[in-house]
Amino acid sequence: MAASPRDTRRVEPLRCPVLVGRDTEVAALRRATTRAAQAHGGVAVVSGTPGVGKSRLARDAAALAPPGWARWRGRCAPTVAPSPLRPWAEAFSAGWRGREPPDVPHAAGLRPALELLVPAWARPPVAAPSPVLLGEAARLLLAAGASAGEGTLVVLEDLHDADPESVDLLGHLSEALDGTRVLVVATTRPRSGTAALDARALAARVELEPLGPEDVCAMVAATLAPGRVAAEVTHAVLARAGGVPLVVEELLGAWRAAGALVRRGVTWQLARPVPAAVPATLVRSIADRLAVLDPRSRTTVEAAAVLGEGAPWTSVAAVLDDREPPIAQDAAASLLVPGEPEVRFHHGLVRDAVLESMPAARVEHLAARAVEVLDAAALLEDPAGAAAPALSRTAELAERAAHTDLAFRLLVAASRGALAQGAVGSAVRNAERAATLAPSPRERVDADRALLDADTAAGDPARIRDRGAHLLARLDALDAPLAERAEVHRRLAAAAVAGSAWDVAATHLDAAERLGADGPADLARTACLRAEIALGRHRLDEAAEHAAAAQRLAVRCAWSGGEAEALLLRGRARRMTDLDEAAGLFSAAVARAELAGDELLRARALLELGTVDVIRCGPTDHLERARALGEDLGAVGLVATTDLQLAVLAWKRAHWLVAREATERAATAGERHGLGLLVPLARIIGGCVDAVAGHREAAHAAFEAARPEADAEIEASGRGNLLAVAALAVEDREGALDEFARAEALAPSRSSSARSPYRGLHALALAVVGDAAAAEVTREVASLPVVDAVAGGCARWAAAVLAGREGEAERARALAEAADRELAASPWPQAMARRLAAEAALDDGWGDPARWLEEAHTVFESVGAVAPARACRSLHRRTGAPPLHRAPTPERWAGIGLTARESEVLALVAEGHSNREIAARLYVSPRTVEKHVERLLAKTATSRRSQLTALALRLDR
Repeated sequence: MAASPRDTRRVEPLRCPVLVGRDTEVAALRRATTRAAQAHGGVAVVSGTPGVGKSRLARDAAALAPPGWARWRGRCAPTVAPSPLRPWAEAFSAGWRGREPPDVPHAAGLRPALELLVPAWARPPVAAPSPVLLGEAARLLLAAGASAGEGTLVVLEDLHDADPESVDLLGHLSEALDGTRVLVVATTRPRSGTAALDARALAARVELEPLGPEDVCAMVAATLAPGRVAAEVTHAVLARAGGVPLVVEELLGAWRAAGALVRRGVTWQLARPVPAAVPATLVRSIADRLAVLDPRSRTTVEAAAVLGEGAPWTSVAAVLDDREPPIAQDAAASLLVPGEPEVRFHHGLVRDAVLESMPAARVEHLAARAVEVLDAAALLEDPAGAAAPALSRTAELAERAAHTDLAFRLLVAASRGALAQGAVGSAVRNAERAATLAPSPRERVDADRALLDADTAAGDPARIRDRGAHLLARLDALDAPLAERAEVHRRLAAAAVAGSAWDVAATHLDAAERLGADGPADLARTACLRAEIALGRHRLDEAAEHAAAAQRLAVRCAWSGGEAEALLLRGRARRMTDLDEAAGLFSAAVARAELAGDELLRARALLELGTVDVIRCGPTDHLERARALGEDLGAVGLVATTDLQLAVLAWKRAHWLVAREATERAATAGERHGLGLLVPLARIIGGCVDAVAGHREAAHAAFEAARPEADAEIEASGRGNLLAVAALAVEDREGALDEFARAEALAPSRSSSARSPYRGLHALALAVVGDAAAAEVTREVASLPVVDAVAGGCARWAAAVLAGREGEAERARALAEAADRELAASPWPQAMARRLAAEAALDDGWGDPARWLEEAHTVFESVGAVAPARACRSLHRRTGAPPLHRAPTPERWAGIGLTARESEVLALVAEGHSNREIAARLYVSPRTVEKHVERLLAKTATSRRSQLTALALRLDR
C-alpha cells in the first residue's frame, strides 16, 4: 500500500545539512586539530545549553581531522546513577573492536585498567585500577589506536550526564595528551563538572550561544532546501525556537509530519495556521511526532525511552512481548538512530521529551515490565556477581515503576558494587539516591552506612564526620545494638587517623570502648588504632605497647591480617630506635599479609620496608614493588605515600626530575582525595628540588604554600630541609643557621623530622662558623640510635671539623674519609659538606680540601648552583692547586656570549629534544630549561626554536 502524505514512517527526518552560524567555533576546533596533528594533543570542551548544537559541532569536528585518523565516539545517557566510564568504554570498544590489547612493554601492568575501558578484554574478576593507572591506560589506547603515524579523534557527547570517574579521566587526559596526536572533543552543559575544567589545560574551550535571527533564517532555508521558504514559516520558527538549532529542526519536522508545513511548487508554506496543539517546546513537538506514529512504532519508542540509551533491542522486544527485536527505523523517522544494535536517540533531549510526553501510568507500566524482564530479584540474590551499572540501571527502572523498596535495595547494592570496582564517585551517587528512597528508618541506616563507606574511600574528612554523626544519631534513635554503634565509632576513628586528626580518633575509640560488647577481633582493631594515634603523637613506647596487644589478640582469634597490621605498627614504633629490628618486623608483616591473602597489607608492609631504604639511602626495590601493587589495587593513598618516599630517595641521589614528578603525582592525589598531611609534605619535598639549585624564591613559595596545612613536624622539615638548604645554595650562611635553629625548636624530639638530613647539615654549619653549640648538636645527632644517612654523614663531617680545630689532624682526616663514604650515594649533600668542611680544613691545615672543592664544584655546576660553585673556585685558589674554571663554552659558540649551561641547552634544542627531555638529561626542572631557552632567544635575537636550531647548525659549519 502506498504511504499517505501523513505517514511519517516513510518521511526522512528534517536535519540541517550544513552548520550555520558557527564559523568562530569551528575555527577554534580547527586550531586544536592542527595542533594535535603536530603532536600537541589535548582536550577540547564544547559547552552550551540543551539543543544549542554541541553534538553537531563535535561530530563535524571529525571532518577536520586529517585523512587516515581514527575517529571514535562515546555518549553518556541520562540516568539517576550513571555507569562508571560508560562513554569511554563505548568509544574504546568501538575503536578496538576485534583487536587485541596494545603490545607494548608496559601494557601488562595496565591490564586491569585496559579491561575496564574495553570490557571485551575483561577476564573476571576485574580488579579496580587507580585513577593514575586508568589515565595511563586511556592514554595508551588513544595513542596506539590509530594507524602508524596517524592520530585519533574522539567525540564524547553529553558529559554532563557522565559519572564522576569519566569526568576525572577527562581532566587527567587534558594534561597528559601533549606529545600525542590525539584530540578529545567533549560536549557538556554549562556549570557541569566537565565545563569547569581548567581552561589553561584545554586545547580549546568553545561556548555555544543560541543562534541570532539571521542565522535561524539561514538554518531554516538550508533545512528545507531546495526551494524557497515563505516568510510565514521563518516567522513561526523565530517565534517558537528561541534560537536553539535542535528545536528549529524538531519544529519543522513536527509541522511537516502533521501536514501543516507543505511544499507547493518550489515554496515551503504553512497549509494552515500552526495548530495550538503544536507548542514551541521540544517536548510538545516530540509529543506531536509520537501522535502520528502507528501504535507499534509508538510503543517501541516509548519502551526504548523507558529502558534508556544503550539498552539492547532484545530487551525492548522482551518488554513488548515481541519475538523479534523491533526495527529501529520503523519506530520513528527522526527520533531513533537506525541500524544500531542498542537503543540510540538522535539527541539526548529526545528521550527526555518522550518520557515527559508519556502519561505517568504508561511510564510506570513499561518500567514495571522492564524490571520483570531484567529479573531484578535475581540481581539482588547475587549482587556480587552483578555489575554495578546493571544494578543502577535496574534501580532507575524500579523507581519509575514505583517499586521504591526494590529501587532502594538495588541502589545500595549498586553503591557497594561501584565501591568494589574503585568507582568512588558512582558509589556516592548511588548511596545518596538510595538514602532518599529508604522505606523505613532501619533501611535509611543501611543507606547511611553505604554512604559512610563511600565517603571514607573518597577520603573526605568533613563529609565522613557529618555522615558519621547522622548515622550515630539514627542508630541511637533506633536503639540499635551496642556492637553496631561501636563499629561506626571505629570506622570514624579510622577515618580520623587517615586524616591525621588524632584527638578526634581517640574520642571515637573511647566511645566505642564505652559501648563494650567487643570480641577479640574488634579489640585488636581498636588496639591498632590506638597505636596509630600514639605514633601520630610521637609516643613511641605507648604505640609499641598497643601494637603488641593487638598482635596478641589477633593471634588468639587466628586473624592473620590483624597480626600483619600489628607487626607493621610495631615496626613503625621501633624504626626510630632500632632500624634492623624494624626491618625484621616489616618483613614478618609481609609474610603474614601473604598468608592472609591481603594484597593491600602486603603493599603497606613493602612500603614500610622502603622507608628503611630511604633512611639508609638504599635501593628503590621495595618502594617500586609497593607502588606497583598499590596501582593494581587502586590504593590511591598508598601510591601517593610511596611517591613521596621515592621523591625523597631521588632527591638524595640527585635524580631531580624523578623527584619533582613523584611529588607532583603525590600532591595531585592528596588534593583530590583529601589525604591529610600528605599534600603539604609533598609541597615541601618538591620545593627541595628548587632549593639545591639556588632557586630561593621558588623554594620559599613552596614552603608558604605548604605552611597553612602543615603541622609542627612538617614545618620543621620545611625550614630545615628546604629553606635552610636554599640559603646554603646561595651562600647565605646566616639565613641557613636561622632556619636550622627554627627547625630544631619546632621538631618534636621523637619525630622523624628530628632525624632528617638537616640535623647533620646544622651541626656542620655550626662547626664551620665556630659556634659554641656545634659540639653539643653534633653529639646529639651522633647519639641518636637511628638517623638519616645524610644527617649521619654530615654530622660526622662536623666531628671532623671540630677535631681539626682542636689540632687532631689525623683524627679529623679519618672522620672526614668515613663521612665522605657515608654520603657517597647523595651527591648534593656530599658536595655541600665538602665545600663547608674544606673551608675549615684550609683554616686549620688538615685533610684534602683541594680535591673536595674540585669535586664539589663539578656537582654545583651540574645543577646550576652559581653561588656555591663560585665559592668553591674562590676557596680552591687558596690551596695552591691549578685554578678551577667554570665549565667552558664550546669554542664554536664562544662568540655569541653563551654560558656553558646555555650551550648545553642549545645543543640539545638543535637535536630536537623537548624541554622535558632536556630537563631529564641535565637533571633540572622543565621550568629551568624554559628560562634557558628564553635567554637563548634573547641573546641570539631569534623568536622560535627552529631558528635556534638553524643558528646552531650554521655555527657548527
